[in-house]
Amino acid sequence: MLTVNRKDVFVDTNVLVYHTFRDFDAEKHEVSVRVLNNLFTAHRVVLSPQILREFAAIVTKKTVFEQPLSYEQVIIKISEFEKNFTVVYENQDTLAIFKSMIAKYKINGSRVHDVYIAATMIANGINSIFTFNDSDFRGFNEISVMNNR
Repeated sequence: MLTVNRKDVFVDTNVLVYHTFRDFDAEKHEVSVRVLNNLFTAHRVVLSPQILREFAAIVTKKTVFEQPLSYEQVIIKISEFEKNFTVVYENQDTLAIFKSMIAKYKINGSRVHDVYIAATMIANGINSIFTFNDSDFRGFNEISVMNNR
């Protein structure tokens, strides 16, 4: 039986992006720094390879950033995240949870990525996520979105 660890908090890609780029959105940068610092004192702060992959894709986009990160900088940042966060992986339950959530919530299009994050969380016993995109996860009854404001 899977045990939910209420002390674990999963971190979404956008938090890492705002944390990395102070000038992208100064208010969200400050919130991400403050909330992550607080989380690290009382929780196991978690992300997955999917989050790191999404981070690399976003922060290297010239259409998003005037000065995107180089591949060298991305590797350094991912290594920092690996050092400071707990990385959880999909496991034998992830795919079954993913499929059941697609059916339950009638997921399609880009929301597939969000439901896979939720499935990875659930498969690893994590029920709380820190994100700035609340609406991406609010509809999933199995997890809760942290109030970060």
